[in-house]
Amino acid sequence: MGYYVLIEDSNLTIRAENLDGAFEAMKALNSRDDLKHGGAWSGGKQTATWFSWMDADYDKTSRDAAHILEQLGFEFSIDDEGDLSITGYDNKIGSEEHFLHAIAPFVESGSMIIWRGEDEERIMDLFLDGSHQRNYGMESYILALNYMLEAKKSRESRAAEGKKPLTIGKRDIDAFQASQAPAAPSRTVTPHRSVTPVKPTKTATPISSGYEFDAAKTFRDIAGPAMTAATLYS
Repeated sequence: MGYYVLIEDSNLTIRAENLDGAFEAMKALNSRDDLKHGGAWSGGKQTATWFSWMDADYDKTSRDAAHILEQLGFEFSIDDEGDLSITGYDNKIGSEEHFLHAIAPFVESGSMIIWRGEDEERIMDLFLDGSHQRNYGMESYILALNYMLEAKKSRESRAAEGKKPLTIGKRDIDAFQASQAPAAPSRTVTPHRSVTPVKPTKTATPISSGYEFDAAKTFRDIAGPAMTAATLYS
């Protein structure tokens, strides 16, 4: 039994200098027995509790943040500068959501994970300015995939120039999502007597100040690849 999920795409990154903080946050989570689903019972009473896939005393036996993420079932890579990036997960749902929430303050703002469930449900984890938000459904998936496509272009462009990716903030994500929303239909005002016809005004599209790429691209420009990718799993 259990619900299987896998990571379709991820750009979640923890900088080397923040890995110790993430490690301490994940160790501190072991005090939250109310979040645990695993446990042992004896004589009708619960005698031990633990997070799914984890040792009951993982906070004492784990070596570092990477070791805990490995126990949770995550796949990851560590680059030459020591930055850790989550790259995969393919298992039953365990306690990963609680741990992702705990490390949010140490994750690069703008990081995102796109999950696919065994019933094709899409789940998106978004990390912004130290917070973690989880969204469900195809609409969130399409927005997330569009963002990933654009962010990838930015990362590749900056890497070619020997630069690190830009840090993304909530304002940038809000601007990007606003740029993906369908435009409201314009309404032409019919002239009455001698009144001069009023021309429909153009709504300004938010422009991101944080991205290397233009967050005000229209949905039509980037929805094609996203819809194609979504169709592969439908």
